[in-house]
Amino acid sequence: MAATRLRSRLSFAILLGLSLSSCLTSLDEEVEINPSIAEDIRYDDVYHEATNQYEVIENFETKYVIHATHLSADFRQAIADRHKTLFEDPTPILSEASAKTGFFISLYVANDEREDLRDQNLWNIILKEGDQSYSPVLVKKLSRKERWKAYFPAVNLWTQEYLVIFDSPAGGSSTQQLVNQSAKVLLITNPDAKVRMSWNDAQE
Repeated sequence: MAATRLRSRLSFAILLGLSLSSCLTSLDEEVEINPSIAEDIRYDDVYHEATNQYEVIENFETKYVIHATHLSADFRQAIADRHKTLFEDPTPILSEASAKTGFFISLYVANDEREDLRDQNLWNIILKEGDQSYSPVLVKKLSRKERWKAYFPAVNLWTQEYLVIFDSPAGGSSTQQLVNQSAKVLLITNPDAKVRMSWNDAQE
């Protein structure tokens, strides 16, 4: 009798193990882990080409750290491709920058009172293209930090993200592409420092 019960328990354990193994195999086949930014080689390359980083340090103290990504036509295509890969959704993101010149900015500021990039009493943002200077038409504070981390590795718990748009063509038609090829310098100033970020081999 005891031997029969033992065989029954062993049979049940074997069946349970086979059932769990089947479930795990099924899950492995149905779950696909999305690539990290580092694993998404093409996106990672385009991101680093489009991004400038500066750290402002005074008397061994970090005043602020800024990452600015130029939302160029190449970068917008790369982020659209990554978005489709992650979400199976062809809808473009950051569409506000599609016809203008735009930047995605991650900002860390040691002094919380100076964190708001929209405060024109503390910050000034200018885009220079050749002899032309532009002030932003939009400085938008972004939320949903976890969403942006999938595209911008500088985003973290201590940064604040902004979308900055200028009334300057971003490229697309042949005329806009000629404008887009001119040197771009993004000048960001506050009481601590002036930071010049250049793209397309622009000279400071």
